[in-house]
Amino acid sequence: MYGKGLWLLVPFRNFLQIPTHLLNESPKLRTPQARRESHLQANGWNEADVDDTVPPADLIDALNGNSLSTSAADYELVRMEQNAEFPYSGLIGGISVSDLSIPQVRKLTMCQRDPTNAYYMEAVNPKQDVFIAMESFGPYSFVGGSPQNPVAPVPQLHRWSDVAYLVWANACSTANVNPNTIQYFFRYHINNDSGTQDIVNQAAGVTSAAGLKPWPGMKFDTTTPQGEALLGSAHGFGVAYFLQQHQATLGKRTVDYITVFQTTDASVGTQYNMMIHVANVS
Repeated sequence: MYGKGLWLLVPFRNFLQIPTHLLNESPKLRTPQARRESHLQANGWNEADVDDTVPPADLIDALNGNSLSTSAADYELVRMEQNAEFPYSGLIGGISVSDLSIPQVRKLTMCQRDPTNAYYMEAVNPKQDVFIAMESFGPYSFVGGSPQNPVAPVPQLHRWSDVAYLVWANACSTANVNPNTIQYFFRYHINNDSGTQDIVNQAAGVTSAAGLKPWPGMKFDTTTPQGEALLGSAHGFGVAYFLQQHQATLGKRTVDYITVFQTTDASVGTQYNMMIHVANVS
């Protein structure tokens, strides 16, 4: 079910609607970039200072293999942290409204919630259509539960695909580049999702990251069973959702192939990686 037409199979929901009150804000909030930044801040997301090497040294071979820049000057490193309170309206944990007094309901359903301390770090190169997902630890990584079984509040804007798109769109705006040319997604150092690792192992016929080949790795078209499985993994599906959610600005895009490969870093050892290639829907 996870083939080239995946964007058609995902129910469309616009998770990035700008709250109505922002439409009446000052002229400074009437530019798309200002609205995106305001939307992030309204959900408690703020850009944090970060000092890291980009692109990562162990990704150089993969970048060179795709004729992509390895110069730090061409990449912007962005770390978004969910480090501020956010508004939350709703009940969690199966609580029934009938079990609560009206004051309790109001307290639970209309209040500011403490930050989750989630963070996403990306290195983006809009001029060459490159997005490197460096670190991805969403709110559920910190508060527990899942979208299907929530145990604590999370911001409305919490998915990697939501935040990643806003980072990409802002970087493209700054670089005066159309965001619809995005072509290369790197899911770098996949070390926080055993489910994705298991799917990579099965697709590549290995038992660990050490069994994977370094770049050029193993390439799977998304028309193959292995490619479909990789696209259906958490790290693959996040990219598909990124593309599907934002057809208005990205156009109809699809994932045509996925390459899995290993990298080795002295500090973290051998790691799983994916390069997810994006093309126009023909």
